[in-house]
Amino acid sequence: MDANVQRELEALRKRVDWLERQTREFQSIFQSLAVDIGVLRGTRAMIGEHLGTSLHAMRDLFSKRPLGVKMLSVLDGSDDPADLPPDLAQQFAVFRGVWRSMQAMASAERKLAKDPKQAAKDEAKKLWLERRAGKHPDLRWNWQFAAECVRRWPVLTSPDTIKGWCTKWEKEARPENKRAS
Repeated sequence: MDANVQRELEALRKRVDWLERQTREFQSIFQSLAVDIGVLRGTRAMIGEHLGTSLHAMRDLFSKRPLGVKMLSVLDGSDDPADLPPDLAQQFAVFRGVWRSMQAMASAERKLAKDPKQAAKDEAKKLWLERRAGKHPDLRWNWQFAAECVRRWPVLTSPDTIKGWCTKWEKEARPENKRAS
């Protein structure tokens, strides 16, 4: 073989090795994201904060790698996904959906964390838990509980909605639901 052809083949092999390493690295990132998405539980503020931190960390990590920069430009819509290496294209399509979902979830959770009705709902649930534990015998029925919530937190205006929350919380608290989780 010609020396030029051998040099080109060697350069191609190095490029393929580099792409395979990058692919493995991004696959581990994708797997870690899948775990993050599966593990996310907790309050609205914690979820929003966790997602925001994850997105920021991923953006930093990606921006330090040439292929990562390319992926970020595709995510931002300024580049064509067809320009990615073929072995990453399918995984990237899934990742882009996860990325957009995480951004939307983080945004929604940040918005809900600032909502005074959500804060009042959280307080109402604490009161409901106390009521369920027997600390409020005067709030025996859901309509009594709903009236007390409207009295305590004026931002809550619909007793029917609060009664619906009671029903939902009661279903969530049933033992058969705890075993299925």
